[in-house]
Order: sequence, then C-alpha cells, then structure tokens
Amino acid sequence: MNQEAFPYPVAERALKKWSENNLTEQKEQTSQRHFVFLYQGSLCHSGGIPYSALFHVVAEEAEGAYLIHKAWIEVPDDQRAAASEMCSAKGGGPEKTEAFFRKLLDPADFCGQEIDRFLLEKRSLNFAGCLCSSAHINQKWQMVLSAVRYVLEKDRSM
Repeated sequence: MNQEAFPYPVAERALKKWSENNLTEQKEQTSQRHFVFLYQGSLCHSGGIPYSALFHVVAEEAEGAYLIHKAWIEVPDDQRAAASEMCSAKGGGPEKTEAFFRKLLDPADFCGQEIDRFLLEKRSLNFAGCLCSSAHINQKWQMVLSAVRYVLEKDRSM
C-alpha cells in the first residue's frame, strides 16, 4: 500500500513529526529493523506528572507486508519514580510497582502479526497519557506502529 492509500489512524503531519523527532532506529545485523519510539506522556492524576517510555518494535518486510517480530515497552530507570505513580503501579508496595514494569517488558500480544492488521483492527482506546490499562496502551501502540509503518513505507518508495 502506498502512503496516500493507507488509512492511518492519525494525521500525516503527526506521522512526519513523530518519525523525525520521536523515532530512532537501532542497527540490526539482519533484515529486521529495530525501532525505538520515545513516548513522552503524563499521568492522568497526581497533577499530570510527566514521564517518558520507550516503545520498541522489531519489524521486517515480508512478501509486501510489514511483520512485527517483537514489541515491548521499557520505562528507563530515570523515569520510574514518575511512572510508578500510575494507578496500575501504585497501592501494593514495591512488588506491585516492579510487577507493573516487568509486565510492560513482556512481548506485546500482537507480535507475529502484520502492522496493517493491528492498525486496521478496531480496539478499545484511551487517550490519557498513562499506561494503566490495555486501552491506554493500545492508543500508544497505534501511534508507534503508525510512525514505524510510515517510515518503512517511505523507505520502500525510495
């Protein structure tokens, strides 16, 4: 699919900005491409405390489609104090907080799928800045995978 024909869930202006400012690529020794998206959000409570997270996507073009091999979320050590204030990380002591961060590192449930399938599938979305539910996380993955697809498609057309 070309850029104009694909129904991205976000505006092309945002895709261009994210691909230039938030998305980097780590070089791989294979045909797979490892992208890291810097997400900067804030909590939906506690005064909107800002935090950052890294969304990792390892993808590859296969038979004209973009296949997601791996995807996970990393909260860097210097962001954990702020991120630990999310509702999903609070209220159970350090064990609950650590379990929350470990769960984010688990492979996303859409690994093995095509990026287009994820982007075109209807999902529950929540646009708040935190990572407290699957709807919150789905919305962030929609941003990230849209930006990754945008770059892959742009590179393909060169």
